[in-house]
Amino acid sequence: MKLSSPYFILFAVLFFSQITFSWDEDCFKNTYAEAQNNFKTLSNEFATMNPQYKVGAETIAGATIDYLYLMNKSEAPLILIQSGMHGVEGHVGSAVQCFLLRSLKRSPVHDVNFIFIHGINAHGFEHNRRVNHNNVDLNRNFFEDASGYQTTNEGYSKLEHFLNPKEPTKIHWLSKPQFLGSTLIQLIQSSKDAIKRALLKGQYQYPKGISFGGTQLEPQNQVLLQLWTRFGSLHEKLLLIDLHTGYGERGRLHLMSHSSHAEDAERLQKLFTPTSVDFGDHKDFYQTTGDGVAAFVKKFRAKNANGVAFEYGTLNSQNLMGSLDSLYRLIIENQGFQFGFADESSEKKTRNLFIEMFYPSDPVWRQSVLQQTQVEFEKVLKRINQ
Repeated sequence: MKLSSPYFILFAVLFFSQITFSWDEDCFKNTYAEAQNNFKTLSNEFATMNPQYKVGAETIAGATIDYLYLMNKSEAPLILIQSGMHGVEGHVGSAVQCFLLRSLKRSPVHDVNFIFIHGINAHGFEHNRRVNHNNVDLNRNFFEDASGYQTTNEGYSKLEHFLNPKEPTKIHWLSKPQFLGSTLIQLIQSSKDAIKRALLKGQYQYPKGISFGGTQLEPQNQVLLQLWTRFGSLHEKLLLIDLHTGYGERGRLHLMSHSSHAEDAERLQKLFTPTSVDFGDHKDFYQTTGDGVAAFVKKFRAKNANGVAFEYGTLNSQNLMGSLDSLYRLIIENQGFQFGFADESSEKKTRNLFIEMFYPSDPVWRQSVLQQTQVEFEKVLKRINQ
């Protein structure tokens, strides 16, 4: 652990100074039902405060998304804060939304409008999977026309046999060493960057494989687009904050967006300075297809629109061993879902490894999430009207 990391700093403060932080730890819920109920309760409390505040839920083809729209001034900017696009990541995303709503209740903000969009991928949230009921990664599923779903990922095709084992998941003391050995062979034949880019770009040829982006716009994203259109059209300045977990240094909030060459890139960086924004076209980073933040900015290109992902790191996936550990967990979870588990112990271990990757049980990590969220959110509130 780096001594300068936010995670270490928070731990040191808690340990040495014995200061008690009020970080609303009860915002973290272990089931989708509990998180949804908490969000609805908070939303209804806001609805009683102002007749312009709107609580609702939208449903298309069985996919339902809850939302809370806080309308303060029509001419003011709109901040959209959404959670659960990758279902299992909704535990933390929902907690962040709870924390921000409680903060806004304690200290109302009247010169900004908000919409909180909760639990986009309810199925994945409920079953602790990243993907939806069709095994689709919703953050690789946005295209302006159907031809996008014909996108080929040649790098993925070369690695498909390695990424998607077609046998029941079996966890034993040699499982990880065997995986690392297989990965070493792939690294010799290819490279770390080639594997990372093949995996994270998204693929559209293997419906049972990891990183599958689908063959058409999924119902959850149809609902999301409908909400974006309805409320985004009411305001001229827009900022989307898409909440995620998993990638990056453990205990650190990474800010991520689609392209440093986009018109909105400079505006976005100014909002969060001195925290840097990682753009998909930066060296040693990665670009994706069907990305939600990019789709949002493109949809509202006629307006002053920005989009950023808040990515809360868990496994130090920016380094080699962390990225291999992340890949291992992704592979065995999908393998178990598609082809079953060799035994009950393997299933339990796989599920525990997977949820810890996206929803760590460590209370200090959770506190660091809310602390860093507060810092960045306060910057946005201060600067978005400038």
